[in-house]
Amino acid sequence: MTALHSFLFTPGLWLGEGSIALSSLDEELIFYTRWMSHKKDKEGKILCVQEIEIKGLSDIMQSEYCLFAITETEFSFEMDNSVIGKVQGKGFVSPESISWEIVDSAGELEGVEFYQKESKDLYRMRADYATSDQFRTEIKGKIWRKEEV
Repeated sequence: MTALHSFLFTPGLWLGEGSIALSSLDEELIFYTRWMSHKKDKEGKILCVQEIEIKGLSDIMQSEYCLFAITETEFSFEMDNSVIGKVQGKGFVSPESISWEIVDSAGELEGVEFYQKESKDLYRMRADYATSDQFRTEIKGKIWRKEEV
């Protein structure tokens, strides 16, 4: 089971930071993220909780990912987000990266996220999302494993 990557597939806490470019704004926004991956349950599912805080905004956006049908090269997931709602997606695993794509059933949102492994505990990431009304979001940053204390 995806022994090549500790991100997502091994219980632990990951922190990150980067920038978000929105097609409706001229400036980039700074964001901070926190990922918590839980232990695989009896059914082989992994729950991952992501929080995103955008510098200057008080709200924290939270998404829950339930990974399932996990193999060495792919996985499926359901994401539940308070803004977007529930969507399903397909993920892909290679020795160098983890990526996934999301297309909601109503055709309102589609996107991809890509995590390039720099080391066991560090990934560079980028994401690109678009809505049916041509609103676009581009995200780039990095995430790293928080050491246990």
